[in-house]
Amino acid sequence: MAILAEASLLPHLDGSCGVTWVDREGDTATVRSRQFATRQEAEAFARSIGLEGRGPDMALALLQPARSDAFAAARSGDWPRAEEQALGVLRIDPDDGDVHRLLGVAYFKQGRLDESIAELKAAVRLDPSDGAAQHNLGVAYGLQGRRDDAIAALEGAAAAGMRSAVGSDLLQMLRGAVEGSADDPFTIQATQLVVRQYLRSRSGGRPGDTR
Repeated sequence: MAILAEASLLPHLDGSCGVTWVDREGDTATVRSRQFATRQEAEAFARSIGLEGRGPDMALALLQPARSDAFAAARSGDWPRAEEQALGVLRIDPDDGDVHRLLGVAYFKQGRLDESIAELKAAVRLDPSDGAAQHNLGVAYGLQGRRDDAIAALEGAAAAGMRSAVGSDLLQMLRGAVEGSADDPFTIQATQLVVRQYLRSRSGGRPGDTR
């Protein structure tokens, strides 16, 4: 991922957030990232290692201007704008996994789960090590009542290195939910209830615009 700014904040579906930054030492530049339970924790971490002095919003300035606009719109919660800009980027570069993940979040926030899942699956296909995309995919699957798919995606996120308490909590909750066949209405409803309760606990009372 080509990064021009010193730090990028990557929001996830449940309010958690990743920080990606360039660690420069002499002529060596290494891209590093960490996951946090909330955006506030991510911003506090970025400040603690001196990454904020790049503008009042610590803007998500990535390679192309449209890409930058897409991430900035997501950070401000302008999901239609984020969708519009992300689609523009993908028309030029359809293999940008980060933007597919962002578009998946934008669709999710607008209540369009089928489209969200398609984009998150594309992000995982392009980068199987993208734990954030797999985590988000697990949340979206769960809201569709697809317990086994949700668990598989969350396990993939953990295997990819996203071992935050956030993802682990949801994974344990789903594993403890009522088991049954994939098309059992009770299993579907129980799975949806678990994920909605989880999201309410993360967002102060509602699971985004998905109901």
